[in-house]
Amino acid sequence: MLSKEEYLIGFHARSMEELLRVVSFKKVNLVELKPDYIQRRSRVSLYEYQDGKFTINHKVAEEIREICYRHYIAQIQLHVPFETKNDPSEEKGLCYANKEHHDTLIARFEMINELYEKYSIGAVAVVHPPAFRLEGKEVWSIDEAIAAGRKFFARLDALIKERRYKFKVGIENMVNPKKSGSSCIGYLPNQIDKLIGRTSEIGINIDSGHRLLAHEMSIARLFSYGDIVSMHFHTNSGEFDADSYDDDEHEFATEKNHVHYWRYIAGIRRRDTPVILEISRSQMKKLSDTEIGMYLTQLRNHIW
Repeated sequence: MLSKEEYLIGFHARSMEELLRVVSFKKVNLVELKPDYIQRRSRVSLYEYQDGKFTINHKVAEEIREICYRHYIAQIQLHVPFETKNDPSEEKGLCYANKEHHDTLIARFEMINELYEKYSIGAVAVVHPPAFRLEGKEVWSIDEAIAAGRKFFARLDALIKERRYKFKVGIENMVNPKKSGSSCIGYLPNQIDKLIGRTSEIGINIDSGHRLLAHEMSIARLFSYGDIVSMHFHTNSGEFDADSYDDDEHEFATEKNHVHYWRYIAGIRRRDTPVILEISRSQMKKLSDTEIGMYLTQLRNHIW
């Protein structure tokens, strides 16, 4: 069992301003970068994607590493941008369900390995499962998305083993499908089983908020997977709304507002799971630094 201070607990960062805030908390030793949000909100690019190629912005990568090093961040995770369209000219148009995109998607993970080896960025790469619905329209059937995703992750699994990559990959469980925007598989247990059942290097990122919006995915099933690389820990009302994304409220989870709070705490303790507090900007603004620090202390005490 890890000591109280050894548990990896931190926040996601969607801008450079947010990164500087969350790493300043004394109880934080983990951060998850969301590079597409950071680029959009801070005009800072960790890497560039153009003409099907990924190029690291070494100056930015070095700056982020130094910020995290100065604040004793033990692990820097990376949340891979998820697809919103079927258009390989843009990174968010790269789709796991489109086999023609697989070479480019593999190149992205090769770039992530370089980020990790040179800058310790991307110790864990969190990915959404393949989307089957884009901009509210079904582009692939669920079976087609599963088949293409299984083929891709088997290829990535083989690459990780062949080249002995040290970073970890975690597929995130998802909410039930929406009527608009993008919808991914991964909201049913057998979908994740089919995606990674034959791999040994592809793990799971548990999202507690998504689980509340996909009731057929049990907590026990999520914690049954062999390699749980991280967890997005947050809560919401649990009332799924197919017409809106506002149901995933990304609030701080507590024993008072999350019915399964202690089950997650027990699972984190049992599996030494790194915890990312994936909290919305509005929720972060509601609490002072002192209040957030108190929450972090309480969470560590509960886990330990």
